[in-house]
Amino acid sequence: MWLYQLIVPYLKQLILLAIGASLLLLAVRRLRQYKLKERYTLIFLFIGLPFFVLAMWPSGIGWLGEMLHMQYQTIVLLCVSAFFLLIILELLTIVSQQDRKITTLAQMVGILVQQRQESTTPLNDSQQAALQQAGESIRKR
Repeated sequence: MWLYQLIVPYLKQLILLAIGASLLLLAVRRLRQYKLKERYTLIFLFIGLPFFVLAMWPSGIGWLGEMLHMQYQTIVLLCVSAFFLLIILELLTIVSQQDRKITTLAQMVGILVQQRQESTTPLNDSQQAALQQAGESIRKR
């Protein structure tokens, strides 16, 4: 019973702290295993940052609402909306860059295939298989 009375007042802070810490640890772990690039690790760190701030200063949103003469719910809605818009913008930027790289790569492979078909030197079996595999993987995308 005493543990319940001790934890309940700080439950919201503990949940926010757990979410922020898990995002931080997950990002650092993936970075160390070379499964996540530094750029994406920074994104995860910035995603976890608001959870840490709210865990350390839970009345911060209320204080901001008082300073701006806005209701608590309105401030929360604006913050969450801005947060999601920034995350979506960052992810769309990454997707656009990767799409540009894939398009360039497909064009380069197409040019190489065309040059190879026009040349008089026949391909050996491994070169032919590699070209067919590259062409099939590009067509699938």
